[in-house]
Amino acid sequence: MASKRPIIWIDTYRTKVPNSGLGQFSMRFAEYAVEKGSDEFQFEIFGWGAPEHLFADNAKKAKWHHRYLRSGSTADLWHSLYQLPSHKPPRNTKWLLTVHDLNFLYEKSPAKAAKYQKRLGAEVKKADYITCISEFTKGDLLKVFPQVGRKVSVIHNGVELQSNVVSQPLKGFNPEIPFFFSIGIFNPKKNFHLLVEVMLSFPDYHLVLAGDSSTSYGAEVKAEIEKYGLSRRVHLPGKISEGEKDWCYRNASAVLFPSFAEGFGMPPIEAMSVGTPVFLSRATSLPEIGGEVAYYFEKMTASSMAHKIKSGLDAFSKDANAAEKLKDRASKFTWDEAMKNYLDLYREILL
Repeated sequence: MASKRPIIWIDTYRTKVPNSGLGQFSMRFAEYAVEKGSDEFQFEIFGWGAPEHLFADNAKKAKWHHRYLRSGSTADLWHSLYQLPSHKPPRNTKWLLTVHDLNFLYEKSPAKAAKYQKRLGAEVKKADYITCISEFTKGDLLKVFPQVGRKVSVIHNGVELQSNVVSQPLKGFNPEIPFFFSIGIFNPKKNFHLLVEVMLSFPDYHLVLAGDSSTSYGAEVKAEIEKYGLSRRVHLPGKISEGEKDWCYRNASAVLFPSFAEGFGMPPIEAMSVGTPVFLSRATSLPEIGGEVAYYFEKMTASSMAHKIKSGLDAFSKDANAAEKLKDRASKFTWDEAMKNYLDLYREILL
């Protein structure tokens, strides 16, 4: 008689914002867990409003639960994919908590940072096991909460462009024009305003900054575009489709990502996976992602950044193996590898 599979609840709380980085991470995590691990574990997927059809083929192996738990629910392990979860595991259930970043240390005022730190402190204290998505995040966590060191491990996120997406040019954009690309929700940590001034040094190039720009920082970036008279060369298309994103990564001359606070950094990996050069800040986790194959801004000034882009593009053009080196680097962050590591951790905890 086959032994009973351990029950693992996966709390995908952030699927309530499916187009966010955390939302995409949560949905892909649940998909891969069910696909790769259902022979050993019984998965119960808990979340807010994610499409049930994602798990239709595994209906007998995984169940999708909306906001509320069933009465009397039990689990051998509860895995929270978000560090500030809205729900906690049932009593006497082992709890695995995934921590993505401590960006509040860099982005928030001291008073707000203290509130976030108190909330996160309560969660990591109660969790039995903790995974961090980068060594940098682990370092931040242990600086603030050194007492949790023995229960912390690092498992990098999986990042892959969707293979079934049809690549399509950005709407209203001339595909013959050379351009630089970046993507993300517009907030100050992204440093998009610096990229606008950088474009003064590249009169033959355009810049595409994709993502939700309807923020106060988005208004600042738009003011910079007007200030420098670059409205015809700097494009803010807002949220773009997966097909448009795929096309931008494959056709951009480079992806520019000067963010100063990232727990991981998906866009650089997505760009590297198709052999497009990436230019990154040296802040937080980005050097861990880009390794020796990315180019790094040494000073966060427009003139210094422009110089680095020019020298980097020149070096890239002279290295016949540069694109393959980028693809090889990106291959270290696949979902297959991430889920292999999580399944190993599940076995360590439960078997």
